[in-house]
Amino acid sequence: ENTGGDAAGVRYLQYLQSIRNMAMPSTTSTVTTGGATGTLAGAFGGLADRFMATGDALLAAGMSGIKNIVASKKELATCQIVEALMEQKQGGVTENYLYLDPKAPPARGADVPRIRAPFKRAMTFVIGGGNYVEHQSLQDWAQNSGRQVTYGSTDIVSPVQFVDELSHLGQTLGQGQSGSMPDLS
Repeated sequence: ENTGGDAAGVRYLQYLQSIRNMAMPSTTSTVTTGGATGTLAGAFGGLADRFMATGDALLAAGMSGIKNIVASKKELATCQIVEALMEQKQGGVTENYLYLDPKAPPARGADVPRIRAPFKRAMTFVIGGGNYVEHQSLQDWAQNSGRQVTYGSTDIVSPVQFVDELSHLGQTLGQGQSGSMPDLS
């Protein structure tokens, strides 16, 4: 807000995170004190321990979120699936994928003859929201493996459009149209 931006999108993400945290079991431990020996100092000590554990959990969650955002050398699931399909690898996640080959002779049932030679060209289409990271990762993989991959999806939004959509969702929830969003600031 200090820079002139709309914080409704951030509040919406915080709201979603709070819902997610409600569904997850707590990892913080509670400190119990023995019957009559529990004093005010013991209660504050237990409270301080819980604050420290919560702070550590928040820091760990924040760092894990940063690791997911920052680009890494890890190959995305989309690349792994496309590679397995193009290489005609047996088993794994692609075992139950539908195999359609217009050049193969007609066959009945599950005994469709497969071409076992690796493919050089592929078209990858994502139903739902695609993203630039997947697209770039597939392009990098295709270039490194000497293949050609075309990527598409039903919706690809730019980072600015994504922030605008989050802001709109945050404003909608803030106005009570889809429920009430607590003030998390």
